[in-house]
Amino acid sequence: MCGTSAPSTTSSTASSTVLLPVTEKSSSGCSCCAPQEAAAPAAPVTSDEVSAAFPVLGLTCGSCASRVSGAVGKIAGVRDTRVDLVAGGTSTLHVTSAAPLDAGLVASAINDAGYQLASS
Repeated sequence: MCGTSAPSTTSSTASSTVLLPVTEKSSSGCSCCAPQEAAAPAAPVTSDEVSAAFPVLGLTCGSCASRVSGAVGKIAGVRDTRVDLVAGGTSTLHVTSAAPLDAGLVASAINDAGYQLASS
């Protein structure tokens, strides 16, 4: 839990993108929220891919979002993940996959990462 504010940034890994929208511009912050170079936007979903969104509780910073993205990104068939971070609220995990995912598998991956899928 960093609790710091930083400019809006995008961080990208091999199969995940984490968006960090914040309201206050700051030149300082923890290593997960410090200003970073903007990455290229996520590739658009193609006709052979499925996109789904999952509400997640407990995310407070970019490190939390990366942890969830990484855990869900290990599920077979997942091609991309992106988190709309709402620190202290309900964040949204967007998943692009080759086929529809079992929500139980996604919930298990989120739980294993230390967070909770919110009730819809």
